[in-house]
Amino acid sequence: MLSGEAAPAGDILCMLFGSSTPFDAATLASLYPTRDSYLDAFDAALDETVAAGFARAADREACVAEARVRADELLFGSSG
Repeated sequence: MLSGEAAPAGDILCMLFGSSTPFDAATLASLYPTRDSYLDAFDAALDETVAAGFARAADREACVAEARVRADELLFGSSG
């Protein structure tokens, strides 16, 4: 979760952009009960990010590929 609050004694980037706290496993499971639900949400957010100009359309395929690997490794416990 991105708080927007600066991390105490953090470096300048943390002071400018705030800090984040990872969701616990129960929260992740409630937000994304399946791999497909996570990837659907990721794809939608990525499309919005590209449309807003914060990411390049040319990088979309690489971002999606990385999200699929990370979903398997970190969220759903496989190394597919």
